[in-house]
Amino acid sequence: MQTVAIDGDPNFVAIDAHIDSRLKPKKHKRLARKGSTSWEDGRPKPKDSEVVVKLANFGPDAISFGIRQSLAAKHGLLGKMGCPDVFTVDPSDVPFVGFVVANDPGSFRRIDDVLNLFP
Repeated sequence: MQTVAIDGDPNFVAIDAHIDSRLKPKKHKRLARKGSTSWEDGRPKPKDSEVVVKLANFGPDAISFGIRQSLAAKHGLLGKMGCPDVFTVDPSDVPFVGFVVANDPGSFRRIDDVLNLFP
């Protein structure tokens, strides 16, 4: 799906900051783009790094949070995460599983619940 430019949207910025505050201590590297933010697993590993968490802006009231589908499957968590949506962010065809989020405590709790399932 095609993202929409964030342009300082205060809701996106707040959600982004919340996710980053949870992932930075786990050494994930934040990568900001025009319409999304990605986090790579920053722990030492082979030379190829991959995006493991995505926050994408698809338009008004359509901000999606997701975990790389292959990562969730690898850990046997697809059914446990409560992530009903599957999305990609153009131009990539890498699927993420997640849900639409808002700048509110309920969304933050739901994000935290998913992030707490991973090392």
